[in-house]
Amino acid sequence: MSYDILQNQIVKDIIKKFKRKCPKKIEYLERLTLEFDIIIKKNFYNYILQVYELLDLVKDIPHIIRGSSGSSLVCYCLGITNIDPVEDNVCFARFLSETRQSMPDIDFDFPYNKRDEVFERIDKHWTNRVARISNHVMYKEKSATREAIRQTMIENEGKSKFIPREKCNTRSFPNWKADIENKKKELMGTMRCYSLHCGGIVIYDDKIPEEVRLESKNKNQIIYQSSFCLI
Repeated sequence: MSYDILQNQIVKDIIKKFKRKCPKKIEYLERLTLEFDIIIKKNFYNYILQVYELLDLVKDIPHIIRGSSGSSLVCYCLGITNIDPVEDNVCFARFLSETRQSMPDIDFDFPYNKRDEVFERIDKHWTNRVARISNHVMYKEKSATREAIRQTMIENEGKSKFIPREKCNTRSFPNWKADIENKKKELMGTMRCYSLHCGGIVIYDDKIPEEVRLESKNKNQIIYQSSFCLI
């Protein structure tokens, strides 16, 4: 195996940030070489360094790292994870491989009452570059039925009123059944609304593009239209 990748300047810069010393054993050297070779080829090093930077911002806030990053020796040495994948015999391909096109997984879990503080620190550190992801909520069976009843009620009575769950069906409105069914069919699968994703963010290289902006909630929490999260 060639260890030339370890002489790459980007790799050297990453190694300088290691919080754990990599054991001087051949199996660790080979694993480190394999990982860096793929990380550089897939142009994934900036993401790992950004995660490293983000964790440094919130190091005083309790957190858990989940996802396939536990398969990476580089993440372990950087202090991102606490699992030694060589010792535990965890395959790196679970995190990243040459044939895999999707993004690898590094998930953060923070206490719910610290979430806004985390977002505030991130937003302050990467000013005008951080966007909260929006959920794209679509009409499904129950929500489409309720909205179809509401619209039909407005057309026939001039206003809508609260519809109890047990009456959210066409049987409760026999005179309007056909209209409700037609409206329901039109609504199914269409856009209902946007909602704020509980934790997803996008950090842009430059400022956030105006075309993805939805609305501003307050100075620290901004919702942006995004195709990253669709439900």
